[in-house]
Amino acid sequence: MPYHDETRRIHALARNPGTRWKWTGHAETRMRERGITRLDVRAVLQRGAVVRVEQPRFDETWNVRGRDGDGRPLEIVVVARDDALIVTVITAWEA
Repeated sequence: MPYHDETRRIHALARNPGTRWKWTGHAETRMRERGITRLDVRAVLQRGAVVRVEQPRFDETWNVRGRDGDGRPLEIVVVARDDALIVTVITAWEA
């Protein structure tokens, strides 16, 4: 797991009760189409691993891969702001 620091940071954010969650319209549409719940996303972010970090035009995105409560492999793309306790979910799919 090459992204140890990012993985530690997303685990801490996902487990912190003070974290604010934002869901893009794209994320909500794709999750609905793919049968992925908000609880599934949170489970992956609490236990999964960051497998990719990208710097597009604006915020850095992290791809987090893990399993939901039923063991289904999922990949979630987020923007994580631990300085502001905000996780923005960009999209999610079955990995």
